[in-house]
Amino acid sequence: MKRGNDYYMARLIIEDPGIYADYVAGKFPSKRAAFIAAGLIKVRSRVHAIVQAIKNASLAEIKEAILIIKARRAVPSLPAMIPVPVSIVDKDLRLTPNAKSEIERIYLLRKLKPGQAMTEMGLNPLNVSIGNARIGGRIKNINTVKKLADWLELNKL
Repeated sequence: MKRGNDYYMARLIIEDPGIYADYVAGKFPSKRAAFIAAGLIKVRSRVHAIVQAIKNASLAEIKEAILIIKARRAVPSLPAMIPVPVSIVDKDLRLTPNAKSEIERIYLLRKLKPGQAMTEMGLNPLNVSIGNARIGGRIKNINTVKKLADWLELNKL
């Protein structure tokens, strides 16, 4: 017999008539809740769901997930005296042409939207500082520059 609702309902009636009576009386919001209360099915943890997803994912999907996980790790605040990554910004904290083209390459290659990239960097997805810098503006926060540099390093081919 397939292990669907009918299977578990038959087991519930036989193995735990008390919970079945409570289910019929409407004390459970769903069949599944009654099955869980009777111990007939187990609730999968988030970790189990992640492991199952990894088993079914392609190598490319796994690599993308790793990039996202690495980017979401908390990055401690950096003191202002830490040097600015020279290769991506000039003295006025404007993106260099190479940095702009590298950001565009990553966006196109990974089909990213700016908000998704900001989230990967550990920044608010509504933060427009890098978007403004891509069209000639300045990045006002040195920590944003550092996070961008780290993100670019993570996404190097």
